[in-house]
This record gives sequence, C-alpha cells and structure tokens, in this order.
Amino acid sequence: MKENTPTFVADADLAAALQRYGHPHRCSADETLFFQGQMPEALYLLKEGQVTLTAQAAGRERVFARENQRDSIFGLPGVISNTPYSLTARAVAGSQFQVIPREAFQAMLSANPEMSFHALRILASEVQAARRILHDVEDEKPLKKKSTPKNMRSSKSSNSDRIGA
Repeated sequence: MKENTPTFVADADLAAALQRYGHPHRCSADETLFFQGQMPEALYLLKEGQVTLTAQAAGRERVFARENQRDSIFGLPGVISNTPYSLTARAVAGSQFQVIPREAFQAMLSANPEMSFHALRILASEVQAARRILHDVEDEKPLKKKSTPKNMRSSKSSNSDRIGA
C-alpha cells in the first residue's frame, strides 16, 4: 500500500457542525484512538498533530496513510455503519482532536440532515482511495494467466465485447 493517500478532510460546514457536538482531546503521549475490529465509539476530527492509519492484512501490519491535515476525519465508515473499524488509528503525542461520540454524531445528522451529504462525499473519497490501493496491490503481484469461465467463452466475441471488460 502506498502511504500518503488523499486525506479525508471535512469541509468548513461539516467541521463547524462536528465541533459543536464533540469535546476536545489532547494526546499527552502517543495514543491509539481505535483498533481495527473494534466497535465504533466515536469519530475524531484532527485539529493538530499526526495520525497513522494501519491495517492488518496477510498477517502483517501495513500503513494506509499518515495524516496531518487539519479537520481530517477518522472513524467515519464505522460510526455511520455501526460496524467495526476497518483500520487502526494512532496519534502522536501532542495531537489535538475534537472527539464526537457516535450518538452525538447521529444527533448532529438528525438536527442537520444536510450534513449527510458532506459526510457522504468523504465516504465516497474513501471508497475511491481504497480502490486505488487495491489496484496498486494488484499491480505489485506477478501476472498470472487468467482463465475465462466456460459460461463466459464465445467463439464469436472477443474479451472486449463483454460488459465490464
């Protein structure tokens, strides 16, 4: 995986709304904000500092990104879907956040439904970044001859004639 993938930054409107629903937190030492596989409790809006996002894959930890841009959001997919965090987030000492508990985030969306679109843009960016990473990982693998399933073979059409090719 390549480091420094695009950041997932809240625009000014979303950052202001999250600021009102959260509470400040300063890391006095290096700190794990959340672990991959942990059920979501909050999302984190970076105000200052640096966060490293990692994922356990194929039996080893891989760096997904190092973020230091103000108003980067961490934990959004898990908080919205109420499914375990898909990454681990570690902050360096001195980092400052606005911590928005899951219930407070839901209350913010209920009170400000237009903020759903702002959050959706960030989620779409995350999906696109994940797809780019998957393509990068695929490009790193040695090429293997792909076989075409029998039900997809046709003597009259080429591979490029099929939908999705």
